[in-house]
Amino acid sequence: MDACEVTSTSLYSLYYTPNAANPPLMANCTNEALLVGICNDLPICGFCYDFGQYHKPAREYEIYNLTVIGIILPVIGLMGLIGNSISAFIYSRKCMRVSLNVYLCALAASDITIISTSFFLFFLESMRKRSAMVSKYFALLAPIMFPLGLTAQTLSVFLTLAAAFDCFILVIGSDGVKQRFCTVKTAKRVILTIVVLACGLIYLIYSKYRQDETYFTLYYAYLYTIVMAVGPVVLLIILNSAIVLAMRFSYNKEVAGNNTDNTSDDSTTDVITLVLVVCLFITCNILPLTVNFLELLFNIVNSYLIDLSNLMVVVNSSCNFIIYYAFGSQFRRTLKQYLNHYFVEKKKNKMRMCHECSSQELKPPITPINGNNMVLDEITRPLSSPTVNLHHLRHNFFLESYNTLDSTEQPIEISM
Repeated sequence: MDACEVTSTSLYSLYYTPNAANPPLMANCTNEALLVGICNDLPICGFCYDFGQYHKPAREYEIYNLTVIGIILPVIGLMGLIGNSISAFIYSRKCMRVSLNVYLCALAASDITIISTSFFLFFLESMRKRSAMVSKYFALLAPIMFPLGLTAQTLSVFLTLAAAFDCFILVIGSDGVKQRFCTVKTAKRVILTIVVLACGLIYLIYSKYRQDETYFTLYYAYLYTIVMAVGPVVLLIILNSAIVLAMRFSYNKEVAGNNTDNTSDDSTTDVITLVLVVCLFITCNILPLTVNFLELLFNIVNSYLIDLSNLMVVVNSSCNFIIYYAFGSQFRRTLKQYLNHYFVEKKKNKMRMCHECSSQELKPPITPINGNNMVLDEITRPLSSPTVNLHHLRHNFFLESYNTLDSTEQPIEISM
């Protein structure tokens, strides 16, 4: 897009800037004006794509794009939003606050942003050629959604790296190193630093230097690819391998010494969870990395691979919840506690409401006797019964009679 902006700007300066040797050609929407991407003194939206050449996609690709980007991606994304919201909630609880879980909570928040922006970057991008209204809103929101989406992807990469380093120290490091680096306070500082760095990297992409061809080549083609793609994947592979080997060595040592400690089960499952999250990240980012290399080194652009790589980005952000629930014993236990508490309280409230309604419906009717309102059921019982409810007796005569009966233990004769 940046290289295309350079071309479009140069064409605009060549054909539109009025001077003696170069009169303006864009007074109206003439054929000459349309050829350089200008109509009524305004640039034509989308002219930069393929230098104004429109190529109608094949029918097979349209069906493929509609299936992958129009159907599968939104479904996975919606489930991912639910899963990441639950993950962020659980990992933010006080009982779950350890350094590794702080990173996973921040990762869930960045994944929510990635999925939300992916609906715009991928889904609306695919749908806008089918609707003028969608195309309008796409153009309005593009200046916001593109930087936000790239920032969230940068955060996701760096947070995964930070979590892997924390897990590596937790497994390999000594107790003193763990107490210094594997703390909640340190994790929060690292996350804040990552946010600042991610925003700075994205700002450089959209700075005024983006139209410089040398800057574009050095920064986007090489530096950004190394920092965001090749470097993180290589580091994660090394860290993951070291963590797995260290865990295996520790397990063999415990088995040989018959020194198994059940109290470390939660920390072990947390480490396994992080290892699987890193494996998912590497697996889902291999295809996007391959697509970038094909485009940068060999100038090969394959639309089928691009759509599939975009889907893999959403899959990577959506499937972490499955790993957390399947392999994280503390995560699963905390989630079940909150769910049980929610449904039990809801059931109690429902039973309380039903009990109140049933008690009101079963309340005996009030029948007037000799001009006095009195509960019929109680007047038919003997007055000497200890179960008489005095607050239902509305007339002083019956209250006095009851007191008299208690003192004399003789039946009361009521004269008519």
